[in-house]
Amino acid sequence: MLEKLRYINIKRIRRLRYIHIPNLLILNKRKTSFWLFTIGIAINVFASIYVMYLWPLGVFYPILTVPFFLGALLFSYNASRPIFTRPDFFLPTILCLALQYYQCIVNDQNVIPYIVATCTVFCYHCMFSIDKVSIQKAMTCICKGFAGFLIISISTFLLYVLGFNLPNTAVTYGNYSYTNYIFFLLDDRELWSQLLLPRFHSVFLEPGHMGTTIVMLLATQIGKWKTWYNTVLIIALLLSFSLAAYCLGIILIFLRLWLLRKKVIAKLIILVSSLIIVIGASFIYKGGDNMLNTLIVMRLEMNDSGDDFKGNNRVSEDFKKEFDSFIDSSDILFGREMDRSSWGNSGYRVYIYDYGIIGLLLFLVFYYFAFRSGTDKRAISAAFILSLTNFWIRGYPMIFAFLFPYFLISQLDISQLKEHTLPDEPNEHNTGEQ
Repeated sequence: MLEKLRYINIKRIRRLRYIHIPNLLILNKRKTSFWLFTIGIAINVFASIYVMYLWPLGVFYPILTVPFFLGALLFSYNASRPIFTRPDFFLPTILCLALQYYQCIVNDQNVIPYIVATCTVFCYHCMFSIDKVSIQKAMTCICKGFAGFLIISISTFLLYVLGFNLPNTAVTYGNYSYTNYIFFLLDDRELWSQLLLPRFHSVFLEPGHMGTTIVMLLATQIGKWKTWYNTVLIIALLLSFSLAAYCLGIILIFLRLWLLRKKVIAKLIILVSSLIIVIGASFIYKGGDNMLNTLIVMRLEMNDSGDDFKGNNRVSEDFKKEFDSFIDSSDILFGREMDRSSWGNSGYRVYIYDYGIIGLLLFLVFYYFAFRSGTDKRAISAAFILSLTNFWIRGYPMIFAFLFPYFLISQLDISQLKEHTLPDEPNEHNTGEQ
């Protein structure tokens, strides 16, 4: 027995020879740089789409995340293998700066928006200059963290649906009013709806905000949809019952098949057949009195005039008339001051009304030079298709929650869609340099 213990102890002692104790006390510069970048991006993504916990940051979140990106650059610069190594960042950064300043100028802003715009451009500069492996891994980490939170959020939401009395408080944000259940929000308008259960939107302002954001995150995870975290994202997307998110999701499915060089025709037949079955079932189940039929299928019907879908209600009738008069005016070049007191308007018309044709052309040129640095033409095309479709629906081409995923989609290497990991520093055990 004593000889056996002696043998085990000697074996453990021999292993200690391979552990360089001083290295345990040295900060890994490469990993520190990566995590500072990831945290900064995550804050910008979720703050830009107005997640509840980040409401106090307001529109100043780019300023508050500058230290994260600045620290990431400094640690990367001093690492033996930096992660900010891309040389093609200059033109996208300059075009981003021009577009941000243009938006400030046409809105006749004071000095504060220029500071926010400058910090925003700095954050995007880091996004354009980080290597592809690191930026893809950063998005995977964000998806995993978000999915972990959604597990808690969906679980507490289901407890509410089952009738559990959960602690809550009343909160408001702009024109929105909610009951805050800590891990999810319940829109007060849902209390008066005749639906079987309220639409799930976690801690986002609306189901469409959450659903659209999830579609963009899933687009960066093509080839990894069967992982646990992407499965959670898909479940949350389905629970949103958002028409915009569902339509974007269907487009993404087709883009995924095209990107992966799958047999699109066969898959298309299966998908269309499945959609027909689901739509038919929504008409039959409870005589059509169900959430899928009410919130999705019925909104795809044509309106009384026969010129549009019922679900295409991104702007009010008053704004449609205002936009028609704007198109025929001289303001179409640089835009017209938007009446921010109005509520509920979104989509491409809002952006064109606010920034004019010049603003539209500037952001399209910026997109072109930002996306063209990718190596796969199909990935670049997919980024354009998804971004322009979402612009048509949402009209926010420059917010982090959308632009960051667009850029990642354009940078996808379709031949290597397996999850990447950051490589270790070379000879770090010998040199101590990390």
